[in-house]
Amino acid sequence: MAPHHAFTGFALDGTTPKLTVARQTFGGMWIDNVGWLQGEANVIRKALPEAATQPLIVPRLAIMHSNAGPTKQSWWNLWQYLARDTITHEAHCMPQMDGTMVQAMPFVRRADCNYKANRWLHNGTYYGAISFETQDNGSPTLATTPWTLAQITSMANALAAACVAYRIPCTAVTSYHGAGIGYHSQFPEWSVYTGKTCPGAARIRQMDHLRHMVAQRVAAFYNLCGGSCPS
Repeated sequence: MAPHHAFTGFALDGTTPKLTVARQTFGGMWIDNVGWLQGEANVIRKALPEAATQPLIVPRLAIMHSNAGPTKQSWWNLWQYLARDTITHEAHCMPQMDGTMVQAMPFVRRADCNYKANRWLHNGTYYGAISFETQDNGSPTLATTPWTLAQITSMANALAAACVAYRIPCTAVTSYHGAGIGYHSQFPEWSVYTGKTCPGAARIRQMDHLRHMVAQRVAAFYNLCGGSCPS
């Protein structure tokens, strides 16, 4: 699969392919020209049925979720749940606690777990949010379970690749149709449920650190390839 155009061509030295820089900077991850993460053994692509039929979007922001099932769930259990005919929402990625990154929807297709941020029209362009449904130990421990080191590192690598490919800022989101990296309960317009606490207090406290990790990777890529983060 061909890489996204952000990863084609050469770095500033004129000899190193940008794709090589991306792999070295984003833990082996990069994004192809149809919105799928590519990478080494820690990336699994398993398309949901809607992956080829949902409307197209231009990713503008990323929203972090947590599974919040009754107990710890494998990505396969969550995937099977989302694939049911009776379930009308999807997530783009399912980062596992062991660092495995599972992608179920291409980033350029709408995934319906972000309510009003799923897809919206602005100045003639349909934008949307990328969603990360992160594995946890179950809803009873959601408030006290942080993302693991392997999990947050994997998310930072995937987010950094997405920020470069789609020009998403590494900063906090300031409005529900804004740009940047946020969390599900940040705005009521991102959930149909009132009182939502997703992804949990412990993980919300990690958001600044996650954005910092992403920003470091994006800056390293631009330092070698040229360019700068969008404001």
